[in-house]
Amino acid sequence: MKVILLQDIENLGKKYEIKDVKPGHARNLLIPQNLVKPATKANLHWLEGQKKIVEEMVTEELKQAQELASKIDGLEVAVTVKIGEDGQLFESISAAKISEKLKEMGFEVKKSQ
Repeated sequence: MKVILLQDIENLGKKYEIKDVKPGHARNLLIPQNLVKPATKANLHWLEGQKKIVEEMVTEELKQAQELASKIDGLEVAVTVKIGEDGQLFESISAAKISEKLKEMGFEVKKSQ
């Protein structure tokens, strides 16, 4: 039975992939738990729409990230950390600290960016 995955499922596939599973497994476990939808014509049409929506969201996020990157390109960020007498750092300069400093400077960034 062909199904559309509604979320990532370990050992089966990623969200919005079409997979072939045993009918009993689909009817008894996957469909009742809303993990998959049967791959009918209507559901395949729905999947096309979902893929377009996701693609638009990814494109918009990429555009925003590129705009932010062009704004902060060449920007110097000063982070205060403790160092020893020999110049060795006592703490790391993490993405979270840099993100925090950028927020203080008026840029809206996520730690993952």
